[in-house]
Amino acid sequence: MKPETRHDCLTPHPFLVDGSIPSEEECRALWLRFGVPDEVIVHSRMVAELARILALYLKRAGLKLNIDLIMAGGYLHDLLKGQPDQAGVGIRILRQMGYARVSEAVAPHMHNSEPDGAPDEADLIFLAEQCIEEYISGPLVWTCKASLDLCKYRPENVEEITSRVNRTRIIRDRAEKLLGLSLRSIIRKHRRGILAVSVQGRRDVYLLLHGAVGFKTDGEYITAQELPLCPEGIQQAGALRDELNDVALSNVYCSDLRSAIETAAIIAEPHRLEPKIRGGLREINVGELGVSTSAEIHRLYSGQSGHDMLHFKPPGGETLFECTARVIPAFYDILNSTFGNMAIVGHPIVNRIILCQVLGLSLEKLFEQDLRYGRVNHINCDGPNMRLKSMNGADGPYNLLN
Repeated sequence: MKPETRHDCLTPHPFLVDGSIPSEEECRALWLRFGVPDEVIVHSRMVAELARILALYLKRAGLKLNIDLIMAGGYLHDLLKGQPDQAGVGIRILRQMGYARVSEAVAPHMHNSEPDGAPDEADLIFLAEQCIEEYISGPLVWTCKASLDLCKYRPENVEEITSRVNRTRIIRDRAEKLLGLSLRSIIRKHRRGILAVSVQGRRDVYLLLHGAVGFKTDGEYITAQELPLCPEGIQQAGALRDELNDVALSNVYCSDLRSAIETAAIIAEPHRLEPKIRGGLREINVGELGVSTSAEIHRLYSGQSGHDMLHFKPPGGETLFECTARVIPAFYDILNSTFGNMAIVGHPIVNRIILCQVLGLSLEKLFEQDLRYGRVNHINCDGPNMRLKSMNGADGPYNLLN
């Protein structure tokens, strides 16, 4: 359930005075309170970081700029993104809560005024917002727009487009003149750092196997890709749902295979979430050989030795390297495009690949990990750093799984 978003009963924070600046923790609390979508949070983090970097460059050039104000303005400039009169209501809310300085810093972001003099905090937030390309799904993509045409706004009023373009160009030109550097060169230099802030913050990732879809005579779970969950698999998914019921999940992800989708739906239901499907998390394709259990897949690939195991390609199927080359980017795309705790419902080989990445293990260790159905693998993330906290429900620490 999303946080309450009524705006008519807000009062100033009792411990704040007019002109105060919220901390990052307070900004995060506002994101949660107003149900700010993940993609807007990621966008806001990147805007704040780029504005901060530009401010540091300009401070070295002699300007007096408040970094805390810039960061808070970057975080909160799209607080009510997508809601009616987002600009006016958002600014009024910030003022009512005692964040008047922040409301002033983000107000020009919404309006068409042209800047005077050297760039200030509001100018840098506005400029940074124009340099970050918003995305809908998949990998984060951002760039300094060469034309600075601001086409993403697409307002009906041509004068508004022209005003925004002019404002951006003026701020950019004045900043570049003071620095003797191009905005494009600064962005290129700090690209990785700006992308990295999108995954900042502590959160938990719960890596899960889909429920069982059937049995063979030896009791092994069948992994055939499009079979529905069997009764035991539904029970396993229900047990995972109950275990994660009290966890504050922001997202549930799964592959595009039926077993994963059905498991994810059961887990997501009490959180009122819709599972998000990522084809990159699909189980390894074993081709035409017809193997259908985890043990058979294990024997198929590990039956090859050393280097051959990683490059072995069954007819019509994938090598372990090929599977890894799509799974790992999909995993990091999920991390980069979300905020908060999440569950990921994958498959035996897929989840082993992710755990090898988290633990820093080579793929030769892939089959040394004994993953079990109905058990939780808990990954703790602190920014870009990841630690396996528990495997199959058993606490670590884990360094090597052998």
